[in-house]
Amino acid sequence: MSKVILEDNEIASAANNLHDLLDVICLVQFEAGDEIDRRVDSLLWIARDLSKGIIDHMGVKS
Repeated sequence: MSKVILEDNEIASAANNLHDLLDVICLVQFEAGDEIDRRVDSLLWIARDLSKGIIDHMGVKS
């Protein structure tokens, strides 16, 4: 897993980027229907790492 390190001034931008990323993931998956699109899996890994960076920055215990 890669680690996303965020500064205080980057948290809002990171949250917006995560929203956009998840929006694209949903769009690609819905368009694919029942087909498996490996790009969705790759994008989900990126979203996971970015969300972990946001959570770590906020000091939330998981």
